[in-house]
Amino acid sequence: MKKTVGILINSLNGGGAERMVSRLSKPLSERYELYILTLHVSEKDYPCAGHIINIGGDGKYSRRVWNCIKNLNHLIKKYHICCVISFLQVPDLINIIFNHSCKKVINLRGFKSLYTTTSFSNKLKYLLCKMLYKRADSVIAVSKELSIDGEKRFKIAKNKCFAIENFLEEDINDDLKEDEIIKFIHTHHTIVSVGRLVWTKNYEELLEVIAI
Repeated sequence: MKKTVGILINSLNGGGAERMVSRLSKPLSERYELYILTLHVSEKDYPCAGHIINIGGDGKYSRRVWNCIKNLNHLIKKYHICCVISFLQVPDLINIIFNHSCKKVINLRGFKSLYTTTSFSNKLKYLLCKMLYKRADSVIAVSKELSIDGEKRFKIAKNKCFAIENFLEEDINDDLKEDEIIKFIHTHHTIVSVGRLVWTKNYEELLEVIAI
């Protein structure tokens, strides 16, 4: 009989964490009975294997968070979930604080600092993470550098923090049509970075490093 695992996330609509849940769902569902607990569903959600449950319901985000807190342990017991893996800060905090029924695994997916947050709510989330992340049973970071940072910044024990890098499930399409792009790639050292053009991705520093 398969063990049952749950994934807790805000939504499956856009974003790197959401895309990674979509990718992980297939191999996880082959080995475990998988339940994806999401605070919101939409027609644009990434496809996922396993059972998708809208634990947040409808309405404002604060209302969906409350529904998640209220229903989490009931669903864990109902489906005999032995471990909840959460993605992103609010699901991580819900998992740590309100999951009283099974193991708690959270994800570190970016370098967090009190001095780079942009609003009161983000600063509050950072301080809560700093106090509570060490209470998780295990912490998964998307790089070795991030796991080291998490151990130092959030006082996570070394034997609880693991680095597992993101993966691709398909080959990158190199069937380029633009002759100028093909010529440039074949005549220059080429660096590719994929992400949104927002300050949190720190492209400004990346360009400075490339220039050096």
